[in-house]
Order: sequence, then C-alpha cells, then structure tokens
Amino acid sequence: DRVVAAFTAGLDQALAGMAAAHEPVDAAKESTARAALLSALRDALIAAGPYARQSFATDPLSAGAPARIAALEAQAGRLPQNAALDAALNNYIKVVGASLGQTLPGLRADTHSTRSHTTVTLPKVPWLH
Repeated sequence: DRVVAAFTAGLDQALAGMAAAHEPVDAAKESTARAALLSALRDALIAAGPYARQSFATDPLSAGAPARIAALEAQAGRLPQNAALDAALNNYIKVVGASLGQTLPGLRADTHSTRSHTTVTLPKVPWLH
C-alpha cells in the first residue's frame, strides 16, 4: 500500500504541475486511466511479492547467490501482471498526452514537436523488469 500511495502522490504532483502550467487534463479520462493503472500496479506487486521475499531471504554473500537472485528477478519480470501494468501505464500516458496535445498543438504522445526549439517525448516506461 505504501508503494501505491507513493505512486499516487507522484501522479498527483505531476497533474498539479500541469495545472499550474495551464495544461489541463480531462479529469474523467484521467481518473479512469488512473484507476486502471493503480489496479494493475497492485496486481503486479502482489504477483511479484513471493519472488521479492525469496530474493530478500537469499544471503547475498553465499555461493551462487547473485545467480539465484537474478533468476528470481527474471521470473518476476516475466509475470503476466507486468505486461498488464505496462499496458495500463502506457494508456495513462496516452490519456495525459492527449490532453497536452489539445493545449500544445503538434504535441502527441510518443512523438516529437517541431513547433518550437523544445522537443518533448512521453516515453514508454517499463515497470518491474
């Protein structure tokens, strides 16, 4: 719950910054995308929990420990919940980016703006990989 709360606080801070810069976001679309994102984050954290506990329980100085820890991280990284989290995050970025595109002509998610000397890109962000 602390991770989700910290993530939510980060989203709130980013939206507040956008509002302060007079870049409004469609509140209804953002809320729906945020709910899906937070649900996917919770699911991914729950699914990865056993792997994280096993990794933390491994004595890092024991023989073969780095390989065992890396194997656990790789297994956790291939969980289907991570793909769902990536999709939800990318959807959230698109929703916010679409709002930016309305206030800054020529700017869309995953593209570069050529309307000024500043180039902005909203990247795909992988989580838990």
